[in-house]
Amino acid sequence: MLKWFCNLFTITILTVSLYAQPVAAEEISLDELRMLEVFDLLKTHHISEPNDQNLSYAAVQGMVASLQDPYTAYFSDEELDYYLDSIEGQFSGVGIVVGDEQGIFTIYEVYPGSPAEVAGIRAGDQLRAVDGLSVSGQAFETVMSQVSGLEGTSVSLTLSRDGQSYTVQLERAMMQLPQVYAELLPEEIGYIYLSTFTEYSFEQYKQALSSLKKQGAQAIILDLRDNPGGLLDAANQVASSFIQKGALTIVKNSEGKEYPIPILQSVEKETLPLAVLVNEYSASASEIVAAALQDYKRATIIGSGPTFGKGTIQELVPLYFGGYLKMTVEEYFSPLHKPMNHVGVTPDLLVQDEHQQLQAAIDHLQRVINQKSVMID
Repeated sequence: MLKWFCNLFTITILTVSLYAQPVAAEEISLDELRMLEVFDLLKTHHISEPNDQNLSYAAVQGMVASLQDPYTAYFSDEELDYYLDSIEGQFSGVGIVVGDEQGIFTIYEVYPGSPAEVAGIRAGDQLRAVDGLSVSGQAFETVMSQVSGLEGTSVSLTLSRDGQSYTVQLERAMMQLPQVYAELLPEEIGYIYLSTFTEYSFEQYKQALSSLKKQGAQAIILDLRDNPGGLLDAANQVASSFIQKGALTIVKNSEGKEYPIPILQSVEKETLPLAVLVNEYSASASEIVAAALQDYKRATIIGSGPTFGKGTIQELVPLYFGGYLKMTVEEYFSPLHKPMNHVGVTPDLLVQDEHQQLQAAIDHLQRVINQKSVMID
């Protein structure tokens, strides 16, 4: 399942290609010539008189869809702006968290005070159409870019609940996704919820950790449940605060060559006992963090089962003739070379009930703290 903070986060780690070059004429294959022939015949003779833009867009989307890779996508300029803005955690939208389960777009969360909440949208509702156009068969990023838009503009959403359809007209508003929530729990255990990894996440995380330590925290719970990923650099900063040295992850490119991404030595190291909460929606960068902390035995991972299992890296390529292609080019593994793609991270401690997972983390850390106290005594 792919979760999106309605215009927020694809669970994607990106590299960026600076330029693309057109293909030389002598390199065009018969298959490519056939595609051009069909394009020309439809443009010239079809009764609907299709325009070039619609035909080329449909052809590109068809090629991308044939890969059956949910992380490879074509972006128009507008879709790219939406995508990049979402990575920063700021967005203009209606305030919903959307999940894609095999083409079924489901509302997983509605932000308090958002246009969606005011309109009566609830978690569990299914998105059927945007501005009257069915979302069935459309790419995830395409649907989410249709839902988002400029602040003050309107969008019509058709949803279903308990088999009944309804339509609401919403005015988009500017919102900032809350990235970090922290509090000191009983027994001097600090709790930090990290919703995603953006360029601002680590600073907010550091401030939260520092505040908890000043309040007397003796251990930390890092909650990565529902964290869909984000920026690899931000994930490395968080992981590096608990890991002394080594590789954060091992990356394998399309040629089969492997290289490590090292733990950052510039980040201040934290020695407090650590437990990490995950679930089936913890994905991408959050899986990298959990896997590294697990491999180095720096934290106990607690959850109901394996995490999402998104273990690939995408490259963003500006196209010579316009638009952008986000395509999967690399796969990553845990520091001990455990696969993550389609596998995920298996928790050390399995706790099925979501509400009991936090208590299990508290109980575990209390035992660790007590053991340390006995050893010191």
